[in-house]
Amino acid sequence: LPALVAMPEVTRINHAQQKYALTDEARTLTGVDRVLSGTGLETPFTGKGVIVTVVDRGFQFNHRAFLKDATTSLALYTWNHNKSKTPPQKGATLLRGSDGIPEEGGHATHVAGIAAGSKVEGVPYHGMAPEADLVLVSSTFTSTDILEEIAWAKSVAQDEGKPMVVNMSFGSEIHPHDGYGDEKEVSELADNGFILVAAAGNSNGDKIHVERTLQNKGDSVVFALDNKTNDCLMCFVGQPTDGQEHLSFSPCLYNKKTKTYTSFTESQLADIGYCGGVMAEGNGRQAFIVNINQSRARSVAGITDATNTYMVVVVRALTDSVRVHGWHFSKNGFVTLSSGVGVAPDDRYVIADYASGEKIISVGSFVGRHDWPMYATGTKVQSSESTTGKLSDFSNQGPTIDEGERPLVAAPGGQIISALNSFADVSAGTSSLDLTSWLVTAGINSNGQAV
Repeated sequence: LPALVAMPEVTRINHAQQKYALTDEARTLTGVDRVLSGTGLETPFTGKGVIVTVVDRGFQFNHRAFLKDATTSLALYTWNHNKSKTPPQKGATLLRGSDGIPEEGGHATHVAGIAAGSKVEGVPYHGMAPEADLVLVSSTFTSTDILEEIAWAKSVAQDEGKPMVVNMSFGSEIHPHDGYGDEKEVSELADNGFILVAAAGNSNGDKIHVERTLQNKGDSVVFALDNKTNDCLMCFVGQPTDGQEHLSFSPCLYNKKTKTYTSFTESQLADIGYCGGVMAEGNGRQAFIVNINQSRARSVAGITDATNTYMVVVVRALTDSVRVHGWHFSKNGFVTLSSGVGVAPDDRYVIADYASGEKIISVGSFVGRHDWPMYATGTKVQSSESTTGKLSDFSNQGPTIDEGERPLVAAPGGQIISALNSFADVSAGTSSLDLTSWLVTAGINSNGQAV
């Protein structure tokens, strides 16, 4: 060793260390504890002076994790948009109790606790930024309201003169996957000191995507839908971005037994739902949306053979070398009926909408732990997730259809210890919280101890 140390090429020697899985606290796993303590930094970063806005559903607004002390809230504002369409004014009385959406299982409370849950005496768990101010927005989850909610949050940040991070743990896979869907206007709100973060989505492995390149003008492809469910929601997007129509889309019915197609008139299409195209203003890409009821479609067309009849969309190339993508809201959507009728689906290009935004940080999930104790018995439950430290099996992966890399970062996304909404309806049809029949990762027992 002395001879080795003396060599000019050697700058450092470490002895072997025994490693262990850091799965009990996500803060430790991600290095946030070192950030909170200021290890190796000029100053600790605890969230002080920063506002964290959580747009979600399933809040317990007065949870202990959102209080500075027994009576003082960390929340500058709480806005239950489901109850009030008017945003709260500065100094407005904070909401108490629940946002009235128990069916969400307390998702918002859990997420806000992860982001900025305060330190509570006797409880070893707290959020990533425990000294941050909070803005809690119970969203309707409609795209227009989400835009309004985030724009309002930005006005709060400007009024307070503080930087803000907005967390969006929601989304949809039915969009153009190019940053120009509903996420475009939200993305443009991002600015210096106003950071938007969105979940990549939890549909990895769900085969909801189809694609085909049509080499020559006049070539066509038939995308077929499973007929086991009535709901039919699809989004098709062409690859060219020149503002020209390169594709035609024709929704119709196909009988697998007789191998015949039944077309719809315009009035019939209007009667069975919505089918329509649009040219994206931002990038000149052609899109087509289908949102219909299959049972209604068969009825309008006078077809009684429901077993063999399927909804299909015939896509025809109007120019040479055109690529088309399609997505269906259900993983059981696209099917192959025969040679030339139907395209086998895959699970590519399924990053969630807001996570596709150009200026929105997309976050995937990686596996941080593989077991957790049941609340009632303490018995360890084993997860079937993939390898610790690898992306979670459910975490959506990109790319965008322009081959943009998504997600940009990943964080622990399963079996996370955080705040539990006492109003959550998790006991299968009743309004009471039955902890004996539910897997609770963490909570406070009757003795006030952390579990």
